[in-house]
Amino acid sequence: MDLKQLRNIVAVANSKSFGKAARELSISQPALSISIKNLEREVGSAMFIRSRKEAIPTEFGSNFIAHARSVLHEAEKARELVRESKAGRTRTVRVGVDSIVANLIAASVMPRFIDSFPQTRVEFEVATGTLPEAMAHLSSGEWDFGVVLIGRMSIIPPNYTARKCAQLTTGPHARLGHPLAGGPAEVPLAELAAQRWVLSTRNDGRSLIAACGKHGFDKPEIVARTNSFEALMKLIEATDCVTFLPFEILQYTNDVHLVPLHNSELLFRTSVIILQANDIEVTPPAYSLAKLIAECLQALH
Repeated sequence: MDLKQLRNIVAVANSKSFGKAARELSISQPALSISIKNLEREVGSAMFIRSRKEAIPTEFGSNFIAHARSVLHEAEKARELVRESKAGRTRTVRVGVDSIVANLIAASVMPRFIDSFPQTRVEFEVATGTLPEAMAHLSSGEWDFGVVLIGRMSIIPPNYTARKCAQLTTGPHARLGHPLAGGPAEVPLAELAAQRWVLSTRNDGRSLIAACGKHGFDKPEIVARTNSFEALMKLIEATDCVTFLPFEILQYTNDVHLVPLHNSELLFRTSVIILQANDIEVTPPAYSLAKLIAECLQALH
């Protein structure tokens, strides 16, 4: 099969008519019918239920046509990139990336993207704010897309598109040599409740406070907050404070001297998503960068 056959079958599906599709494609109806029949013979299944009035996709045809649309979409983006490269045009991709995954993406994705898209400049902003702040950057066009951490997918408004790429498990961590490190496999909640905590500014501590309050422990002491993932780790390494960090990210972080303090009641799930505003056009380079980032994050599972 080839792209021409895929365009033919999508055109028939869109118009629900061989005649209309042939006119739109500027080919004869017999030629279109032969093209579709050859494709059906190749895949071994009928694509349409034909009648005098219309052509309705079969169940198999509907699934095949969905994939055909995706292939044609990718092909058009590839052609656009070639045209831009030949014309010597430079595009800019603006992306906001949560500080927790910024280093991973910078090391694993950015070199590949820069080599593959030499005509594209990337403005890579380490994001340290909340979801509403990220949405403001997207709706204003400051970012083409954002890589954001959220607790629940249901909080995404309908005028944004979110693609879930990874799920992180976040739990308590402390420095090597901390009094609680190297103890029992399950650190008692009472011990953790008595610690001094440093949290990210995106973490309001409500889950921690609720878990401790549920068992009658005093409200944990939160001594500092920071919007920098790097600063958070350095602060924990330098003190006997504890914090919440994702297990999956730390295994990719070099020269980190932190250890988990396992407690089943203080394990929380966070989704890493690629977020886009529906009314902002995604350029081919931005689409490609988002795809590379999604593949990188999916490897965290």
